[in-house]
Amino acid sequence: MLTIEQYKNDDAAKTLNSWFFNDAIQFQTALFREMIRQGYFKEGPPHIIALQFYGPFYTLLCQYDNMPEKEAEALEILMAHIEQFASIYQIRKEED
Repeated sequence: MLTIEQYKNDDAAKTLNSWFFNDAIQFQTALFREMIRQGYFKEGPPHIIALQFYGPFYTLLCQYDNMPEKEAEALEILMAHIEQFASIYQIRKEED
């Protein structure tokens, strides 16, 4: 509904932008900044890392919305994305 309403209503557009873009990216930017600081992630620009992480989530949400019969397929793609993302940014610490 917000997607359609954003073109007719400024408040709907602001809400959609806030929920699905600004707030999500801000939160993830802060999260990745802290993960880098603590040595769990490789150095890099936290905002760009957040965009790289979140972009596929939003794409899958748009692509598979209203297709409950394809939920397993979407989750499989999402898990592959998370694994690929981790292989790029995660610093694996050896256990003692």
